[in-house]
Formats: sequence, structure tokens, C-alpha cells
Amino acid sequence: MATSKKPGGGKSAAGGEKPAARGRTTRPKADEPVADLEVTAVELSAGPDPVARPAGDGGLAAATAALRESAGDLAKATDALRAATRDVRALRAELDELRGHVRSVVKEAADGLAGVRRLRTGAEAATEQVAALKEEAAGLGERLGELRQEAGRPAAEPGNRLGVEVDHGVVVAEVLPGGMAATAGLVHGDVVESVNGTPVHTAAGFRDAVLGVPDGSELTVRIRRGGSPLHMVGRVGPAGEDGNRVGVVVDPGVVVTVVTPASPAAAAGLARGDVIDRAAGQEVHTGEDLRAAVRAVRPGGEIALAVARDGEVREVVARLDPPGGAGPDDGGKG
Repeated sequence: MATSKKPGGGKSAAGGEKPAARGRTTRPKADEPVADLEVTAVELSAGPDPVARPAGDGGLAAATAALRESAGDLAKATDALRAATRDVRALRAELDELRGHVRSVVKEAADGLAGVRRLRTGAEAATEQVAALKEEAAGLGERLGELRQEAGRPAAEPGNRLGVEVDHGVVVAEVLPGGMAATAGLVHGDVVESVNGTPVHTAAGFRDAVLGVPDGSELTVRIRRGGSPLHMVGRVGPAGEDGNRVGVVVDPGVVVTVVTPASPAAAAGLARGDVIDRAAGQEVHTGEDLRAAVRAVRPGGEIALAVARDGEVREVVARLDPPGGAGPDDGGKG
């Protein structure tokens, strides 16, 4: 007679065996044979290890390893970034130091350039001063020579009725436009004293001195204007149709070198350097011409003089009797 086992036993009502639940221990009842208990133990021992990891744990381990490797790479990258940051900071510090050095160099260069400019300005000023001193020294030398000449010249005689002493002179009457004289700066009334160092006293002497200078050569004319000596420099060109190579027309005249104080000439306003062109309406070429005109005036009379000064010609009137009276003879030069 077939028997059926209760749930948890070895057989079912249909006669088949029902497997015992996995992982669960079935306690045998008192009336069950021992063989069934052993089978249950065998079944339990043949089941899976409840402590073993499932089959998917191998992929997790690989992912963990990869994550650890990535973490290591990230740590290395972080260290490299920190090192690069330190390098950048060091380079920035060096750049700031270099900028400061460049600023210092630029400032020193600017200060040096300013110093050079100051030195150049000082040198130019010194050069101008030297040139001015040379010109002044030349003028003083000429004045010294004139004073020496005047010191060796006899004093005006008591019979000098006009009260002047004169020298021959070549007076510029007209300056032609476009000529050498105009370029050099000569003006009407200038008194020509020398040409290239050769003294001239007459219009003929002036002409001869100019003719001796080759075409295209430099010509230095020493003149007197308003009592002061000047040097005019120009370049001589070929003569024009009238043969005038300098571009001036000269007039006769005498140059006043001395004016006696309290004399008729001083009272009339004559001064050293004036040029007397005419006296009593007559041209004056020499000192003798002026003396002759003065002698012709009666005692207490007046004489009209055409005087050129600074390029302008004016007429002055001098009363010939000096203070205290004088005789008709004018043994002096005026």
C-alpha cells in the first residue's frame, strides 16, 4: 500500500518525489526513517554555497579597479596642474621683475636723453656766446685802432668853425634791386670803408677794388652805419650792361669822425659816423670841399648841410660862430 509524504517529505501523492526547499533544514519526525534524514542532508550539502558571490561580481571588481586607476590618473593630473600653477606664478613674478627692470632702463634712457638735450642746448648757447664775443672783440679791436689813430691825430685847431673832423668816404646813394649789395644787406647812406680788406676812400677806388674780384668769388665789404662798423658778405656776379657788378650807386661825401663838444656841429645834431653829402648846396667830395664851403660863410652866418644817417638823408643848419666867438679862418678840418 502506497503511502504519501507530507510536505517537506520525500514523495508526493502521485508517487513522485518533491525536492526539499533549498537552504532550509527539515527536522525529521519521530516516525520517519533515518535514511530520509540522510538524503535531506545530502540534498542540503549539494545545494549552492549561501556565502558565495553571485556571477555578476566580476564586472564590479573590474569597474572598481578601473575607478581606482582613474583616481590615480586624476591625482597625477592634479599634481601636474599644481606644478604648472607654481611655474606660472614663478613666470609671472619674473615677468613683473622684468617689467620693473625695463621701466628703470627706459627712465634712465629718458633721463640720459634729457641730459644730452640740455648739454646740446648749453653747447649751442655757448657757441652763440662765443660768436658774439668774437664779434664784440673784433669791434673792440677796430675801435681800439680808431682810438689809436685819433690819439695820433692833432686836435682841432681853434679856427675850426664848424667843429668837426672828417675823413673821405664812399657813400651808398642807391641799392639796385636783385644785386649783390641788396642781397648782402647794404642800404642807402652806408659808408663803404674797405673791400676784402683793401681800404677805399673814393668812388674810383671802390670800383677798382670790386673789378679785381673774379666772378663768383666772395666779397666782404666793411661799412659804417650810424657810427658802428659792420661786415657785409656777398658773392660777385658778372657785370651788367652798365658794368655795375655790386649793384650800388655811390655818392660823394665825407664821414664825420670827430664832433667837438659845444661846437656848431654838436649844436646842429651832427654825430660821429654821419656822412655830409652837401654843404651850402654844393657836393662835398673831400674835407677840403667842406672847409671851402665853411670859409665862404660870413661870421655869425649859417650853413645848410645834407647829412646821411642810417640810410636817411636830412638837412641840418649850423650857426658857425662858436660860443665865445671865432675868427673867419677855419684852420681845422671843418
